[in-house]
Amino acid sequence: MGKYKKRTFKFIGKHDYLVSGKEYTLRDYSNALAVPVKLIKKQFKFRNHYNVITNVTLYPFRLATNSRLETKAEALSQKWLRKKLV
Repeated sequence: MGKYKKRTFKFIGKHDYLVSGKEYTLRDYSNALAVPVKLIKKQFKFRNHYNVITNVTLYPFRLATNSRLETKAEALSQKWLRKKLV
């Protein structure tokens, strides 16, 4: 065990992997949202949410991890639409 206690943040809200009312470390939030720990740390610091984490705090990460394309055909179409014609 280390010399220092791991810092935890209480989660209040609704999420698939996180339970409301339970405390989690930055690593736990990182694993649940599939984003790097540094990004989570910056986001929490930027929004000044050091005590309680809510769905509002996690909202940008949920948008980044959810795919907006529903089928393979839409993904392929989007790939070709992004290419320049010239």
